[in-house]
Amino acid sequence: MKENLIQEKTFLFAKNIISIFKVLKSEREYIISKKLIRSGTAIGALIEETIGAESTKKFSS
Repeated sequence: MKENLIQEKTFLFAKNIISIFKVLKSEREYIISKKLIRSGTAIGALIEETIGAESTKKFSS
């Protein structure tokens, strides 16, 4: 199977976001850390959804 560069980069980005999240949480920065984890990992979820889409018509809905 062909390697997907965007998929790999978003996975590494999400791992870095999780590391930052842990540091912020330990510093008791709860609000910003929750927003960061939600937005930083959403990118990978959207990429996975795009890759798994059956057709352009289904993806747009």
